[in-house]
Amino acid sequence: MLDKAKDMDFVNGVEVASAGCLYTYNDAFEKCRTNKPAKLPIFDAEVTTGSLQTDSDPIIQRLAQEEDIADVFCTDVALSALMCAPKANFSWDLQIQKFGDYLFIDKRQEQNILDQLTISETAQADYQSTDDDTVSGTKQLMKEASSVNKSFVVAVQNKDKPTIKLKENDPHVENPNQIIARVGYVYRLWKTKGRSPKRILVRCAVHSYNAATNEHMNLYALHEWNASRQLW
Repeated sequence: MLDKAKDMDFVNGVEVASAGCLYTYNDAFEKCRTNKPAKLPIFDAEVTTGSLQTDSDPIIQRLAQEEDIADVFCTDVALSALMCAPKANFSWDLQIQKFGDYLFIDKRQEQNILDQLTISETAQADYQSTDDDTVSGTKQLMKEASSVNKSFVVAVQNKDKPTIKLKENDPHVENPNQIIARVGYVYRLWKTKGRSPKRILVRCAVHSYNAATNEHMNLYALHEWNASRQLW
């Protein structure tokens, strides 16, 4: 999509803030096989990762009000929805608020499809899920996929090794005993050049830390919901 922005030149993003903590990735889960499976404990969090609205995030508030660091503030989820909008088959719901000279872009706080993972969205018609109330219905599969992915992120965190504490406290955590996935957030700033230069700050979720490569990493589970139709 950036090819259509002929008068814009994006400068590589730089990290301006970070929050939360990162557990080391437990690579033992890579040894799982169909003949040697591992049980996935279901993690039922009180607060969804990345659910805090941009205009309510105290770190973003400080970066906007005190440091005037950007013109546009958004989350990785909202930005991804915008970039994928031309290919989306399901409806999506974003809200854009303007306060003074600042724009805040986020998914709407009420029940939103962006809180779930989509299923077979760009698959051929023969491999689409059914829009009904059965166990293989689209809504039920989306709910299942979202639950499995959230649980997978927590399950592969190595609790036996020390965490990497980022610069600030996780703004999603209200108290130490709160049931919430302990992950990190990196606030990255991109700048555009051209006739109307803009500064765009994105809050990006980071799930874990790879000790082998010394890199941050995000973790996802890809599901097969119907072996006879998907031909994996």
